[in-house]
Amino acid sequence: MIIFIESNTSGTGEYFYKCCLQKKIDFKFLIKSKLKYPWLKKKHYELVDTKSQKKLENKISSILKKNRISFILSTSDQFIITSNKLNNKFRISKENLKLLEIFKDKYKCLSILKKYKLSKRKNFLVEKKNQKIKNIKFPCIVKPNSGTGSINVCKIDNRNQLISKIDFLLRKKDKILVEEFVGGKEYSLEVLYLKGKIIFDQLIEKKINDENHFVESAHLIRPKYNLKMINIKNKILKEFQKFKLNKMFLHIEFKITNKGNIEIIEINPRLAGGFIPILIKEAIKFDLISYYIDLIYNNLDHKIKKKKITEIFKIIFLIPPRSQKVKHINISNKIKKFVINKKIYLDKIKNFKNYSYDFTDRLGHLIFKSKNMKRLNILEKNIQSNVKFVYK
Repeated sequence: MIIFIESNTSGTGEYFYKCCLQKKIDFKFLIKSKLKYPWLKKKHYELVDTKSQKKLENKISSILKKNRISFILSTSDQFIITSNKLNNKFRISKENLKLLEIFKDKYKCLSILKKYKLSKRKNFLVEKKNQKIKNIKFPCIVKPNSGTGSINVCKIDNRNQLISKIDFLLRKKDKILVEEFVGGKEYSLEVLYLKGKIIFDQLIEKKINDENHFVESAHLIRPKYNLKMINIKNKILKEFQKFKLNKMFLHIEFKITNKGNIEIIEINPRLAGGFIPILIKEAIKFDLISYYIDLIYNNLDHKIKKKKITEIFKIIFLIPPRSQKVKHINISNKIKKFVINKKIYLDKIKNFKNYSYDFTDRLGHLIFKSKNMKRLNILEKNIQSNVKFVYK
């Protein structure tokens, strides 16, 4: 049996659920409330206070009396450490918890990255009100030290804005990371470890919708990269190979600065969200989620085969052009033959009232492909012109 501790709500969690159903394997979601998961059927979940490690341990102990648990995982950022603590405690699988906790602490993570010369930007941590705010070059970035999903990540232009934003975020009882803004092109590198070795990697290009809040509006996979980019990827992989994780994904976000340097933004010890696994599946014909389920359920580690691609694949997220309640999204049949994967996020449309400047502003996605960037850009313009937001 596979145990899921909560789930993300941007698609990956639901895909894991459907994949488990398709494979006809035993699984159970442990969740605090059903409200976030309209796709989850009653026989596949149990309610428990997932914020309580002790209550989760009691629940796992109860399940173990009748079932063999092959793995405990979470697709939610908030429960990555929790699920791995449970794996360690019940001797199901062992990961380096100390390292995972460092990855989740952005300030500590940057300190390690500097040792590997993968980050140079100045930063400091604000832990309490009335703490002296250090000098920093503007613009700078302010973010919750343990945050995720671009929530409350802002670009700050002056000291007054900085003090105001820090005061606001401290009310949410989180430590605040302040760091220099770094310009450049943004990427992510998706990696999977098995028994201390990286067995899968995929480079993803990113597009940002709002340069002041950093909501990702598109991801792109190319069939090939120039030698410089390949060398950059290999340098990152070489350093990260030292971490020796067991059955763990890492979602590594980084920039190539205007001077050509690597600047890692942050590391998340999880599979990428934002439907990146679906984009990977469409591009290289490899289902990363299906493979991972086989790996953790049956200990199958069959060789990963990436299909060689000759086209550029892109996912664009449907973000309303204005901050207003959305009734529905119309997608014209004129572009049906160009779109290879689409999804409207009905639950997010229902809850959208105005911009939050985070992943909740994305109300759907479309995936398409083309032979080169010029054709891809023309195709994207055509697709965007045939998507209409209907407001209430």
